[in-house]
Amino acid sequence: VASMKKSEETEQLNKRMENTMENVLKNTSLLNESIVVYTENIGKTKEASNNITLSIKQMATGIEEEAISINNINMIMKDVGDKVVITKGISEKVQDSANDMNQKITKNAEDVNVMINQMVNIQDSVESISEIVTSLQDKIRNIDRSLEGITTIADQTNLLALNAAIEAARAGEQGKGFAVVADEIRKLAEQSSKITDDIHNVVGQIQSDTKTTFENVQKGYEAVNNGMNVASNLNDSFELVSKVFMNVSSSIHLEKEMIDKLKSLVDKIQMQLEGVSDISQQHTATTQEVLANTEMQDDKMSQLVTLIEKIKGLSKNLEDITR
Repeated sequence: VASMKKSEETEQLNKRMENTMENVLKNTSLLNESIVVYTENIGKTKEASNNITLSIKQMATGIEEEAISINNINMIMKDVGDKVVITKGISEKVQDSANDMNQKITKNAEDVNVMINQMVNIQDSVESISEIVTSLQDKIRNIDRSLEGITTIADQTNLLALNAAIEAARAGEQGKGFAVVADEIRKLAEQSSKITDDIHNVVGQIQSDTKTTFENVQKGYEAVNNGMNVASNLNDSFELVSKVFMNVSSSIHLEKEMIDKLKSLVDKIQMQLEGVSDISQQHTATTQEVLANTEMQDDKMSQLVTLIEKIKGLSKNLEDITR
């Protein structure tokens, strides 16, 4: 009885063992199938992760190249900004020089106008002198004509005195008194004639001097007219140069305004480039961080694949044992 009981227990134990082995084999098969599916999914995931890592690396390279390009552009714009500042300084100096030159030209033009006014006054004075000299010449000619009349009268008086002396001599003793008077008249006529000759000589010298003065006045008048023409031409030239400098000054002022606008635009571009550079640096840092996390994930995926391969090996060993 004891032997039969032991045999039954053994049989039951064997059955349990068989059931257990069947369950183990069944679960092992399910585990193997799951491992195969999981391995495929892990492989696809790892491949996708590798592609993502590659894309992120390419993206990081592109961002770095973009950051370098932006930095180069920023440096170029800074250089442009410096050159714009230098150009602005030169333009301001040129404008100051043009303004100073324009002021000098304006001052010279004013001086020329003053000179023209003075020459007009001189011209008026010369004309007045010319009129006075002409009037003086006319008066001197009148005096000369009067002197000629006086000379004629003196000659006639002298002739009459001579005739009276002859008649007095004929009258003898009775004509002595008349002869004395006739002689005095003759002397007076001779003195008048001599004085008239002296005055005539003086008047002749005055006429000669007046003629010379008139000729000099005419030369002065011509010189003043020539000076007026030269001064007028010079004034026209100054006015033309002044207009040219005003146009140049206006162009320089407009150029300065354009340079100021260009400087403002360059400053804005630099600020925007600096902002883009900061964002690019942030993107680079973020991309590097994502790349590091992705590479870490790749390492963990590789470790997980290795672990699954080990589990797969253990499952196969277990399956072999149960068969």
